[in-house]
Amino acid sequence: MNQIVKQNIEKILSNEPGGREFALREDPESIAGNALTWKGFMCRVSQFSYDPQSGKIIYFGNMIPESIENDPKLKTAAFRFATNVTNLNPITYIPGRDRIVNFFANDSNYNPSDLVISETIKTYNQKHAFKPEGESIKLK
Repeated sequence: MNQIVKQNIEKILSNEPGGREFALREDPESIAGNALTWKGFMCRVSQFSYDPQSGKIIYFGNMIPESIENDPKLKTAAFRFATNVTNLNPITYIPGRDRIVNFFANDSNYNPSDLVISETIKTYNQKHAFKPEGESIKLK
C-alpha cells in the first residue's frame, strides 16, 4: 500500500485533532444534514484539507486552523460517508460503521493526487467499511 494512502486511512480513523473521528465528535458542523441517503443508508459529509500534488490528507473538519486554511498549496474537498448505524454521533469508532460513497473537490481540474485519493477510498472501503447487501469486496 502506498505510504500516503496508509497515512490518509490513519487520518480518517484518527481521534486526534485533525482526524475525522475527532472532527465528528468535536465539530458537529462536519456532519451535514443535507448529505441525504445512499442505498437507504443515512449519509454525512466530512470536509478535509489536502495537498493536491501528493494526495495527502492534512486535516478533517470545518474549523480548520489558520495555518492550514491560509496555506495556498492546500485544497479543500469532502468525502460523503454512508453510515450503517442509527446514531450518527458515536463517541468511538465502530468498525464497519460507514463507507465512502462520494468524493467532492472544490477544484474540478485533474490533480496528480486524484489516483491517491481514489486508492484511499478503495482501501478504506475494502478494509474498514460495511458492505451493502449483495455487494462483495475482493481484496488484492
